[in-house]
Amino acid sequence: MSTTEPAPRLHGSRCDSCGNVAFPVADGCQRCGQQVMQLIELSEHGTVWGFTVQRFAPKSPPYVPPADGFAPFAVGYVELAEGVKVEAVLDCADFAELEGQAPVRLTATEPIPRFATAPRLLGRKKLQHNASRPCASSARSCEQLSPPREPTYRSR
Repeated sequence: MSTTEPAPRLHGSRCDSCGNVAFPVADGCQRCGQQVMQLIELSEHGTVWGFTVQRFAPKSPPYVPPADGFAPFAVGYVELAEGVKVEAVLDCADFAELEGQAPVRLTATEPIPRFATAPRLLGRKKLQHNASRPCASSARSCEQLSPPREPTYRSR
């Protein structure tokens, strides 16, 4: 008998008075100020609202660089169906996948939320870059087209 780990879920709160949803869980409503909030499970799917590429190693601690060294990774905001935006690490095979409100799915909640694009979830690998020819788009550097390594954070 095999046990499957439950899918990661984020929790937020919904105001009983006006219906406003907050993330993370809030004691009071940001819109109307009421103090009666209900705990809710948030959607596990969303769209990339905005992102940037972290091109230098964050301060350590809490960041722990991988054994094979730092590699750029994407961070940004994912808008969920409930209307909240969640700051998260964005896993992708190619940073260009994140453009144009890309659909993503929640893959982890601890120590920080992580979402991944469909190609990353399916395990597709990026083709190796050929350094002898220029990148396909002059707007993106070759560094941007490399698949990210998994950044690690220590809990405080």
